[in-house]
Amino acid sequence: MTSLVLRAASAAVLLVGAHGCGSRLTHEQKVELLRSQYTASLESLTVKQEPIVAGVAAGGEGGAESAAPVVRTDAILDVVVATDGEEQLPGLTLDIQHLDAARRAKGRCTFWVETAALVRGQSAQVTHVLENVAWETGDAYSVEVRKRIPVEERSGYPEFAREAR
Repeated sequence: MTSLVLRAASAAVLLVGAHGCGSRLTHEQKVELLRSQYTASLESLTVKQEPIVAGVAAGGEGGAESAAPVVRTDAILDVVVATDGEEQLPGLTLDIQHLDAARRAKGRCTFWVETAALVRGQSAQVTHVLENVAWETGDAYSVEVRKRIPVEERSGYPEFAREAR
């Protein structure tokens, strides 16, 4: 409880220091502050591979040639999202990184999680399926609530969109 109070006090001091006494936060600053109070962690990863049935190619003399099997690979991510904030965002964009065996980035994507019902101190588990991924032995995924989203990337994060008034 003490660390939570200290964290809240530190956030308040930072806000006053950064924005001056009595200044209102812009919409973007408020979203950044609220996003900073969320965490996301990858609880489990399941890789599902299924053969894709393709049409049979006709060979000469009415015979059929068999092509090498084609496999579709999906990655099923179970993610836990939590907040320690008093105010919730209606939803949150999470960043996913696909990493190779040496933990170098192979790809990046985002997905939206509804968080309006998530209250302080609670967590929720969500499942997200990445379809038809280029999976190789040793690959991994990481999930995070990315901090400090650059202005030029905010259009890909719906929580930054202004609500219709």
